[in-house]
Amino acid sequence: MRVTGGVLGGRQLRVPRSGMRPTQDRVREAFFSSIASRLPGAAFLDLFAGTGSVGIEACSRGCDSVCWVEQNRAVHGILEQNVRTLCVDGLPPGAARVIRSDSTRFLAGRDGSGVYDIVYADPPYDIGSAWLTKALQGAGLNSILRADGVFVMETRARDAPPDETGGWNLIDRRQYGEAALWTYARGSARP
Repeated sequence: MRVTGGVLGGRQLRVPRSGMRPTQDRVREAFFSSIASRLPGAAFLDLFAGTGSVGIEACSRGCDSVCWVEQNRAVHGILEQNVRTLCVDGLPPGAARVIRSDSTRFLAGRDGSGVYDIVYADPPYDIGSAWLTKALQGAGLNSILRADGVFVMETRARDAPPDETGGWNLIDRRQYGEAALWTYARGSARP
């Protein structure tokens, strides 16, 4: 697995031996191309971070700060190594935060959130659709995402959109093989 663009383009990431489904290179490349104008100076949150590939890509492409949230202890260790190796030197002191927490708990503000321009979530596919509905209906996103920010979620391509979005507008949906990216915003924000 590698970083697909930006100043770290081509650099390799450490990946656990098994039990993970990292976001594919082509999905990350397409996603970051679609939001390129939002990246310079942005605060980026990577939920269910795994190896950190999405947040590291954000760091590589010009975000001012990135926060990674991962619950699994073993994966969190690999995530910390990837961030330390690839991002710490490229960001201001304190701008790269790696937090070991459950993403739902983090969104609820119980593990020290923050305010972000872009929130990306890639939960395990078996909970993705239910987690998306819960995230959109909860207060957590409203409190951590800037008014003109976007929330992006990766799910299986065959998953249906939630019936109730808690006032969030689906502004984009793109499919990449077995994966789909859903982009939500409040009001008229665009990707």
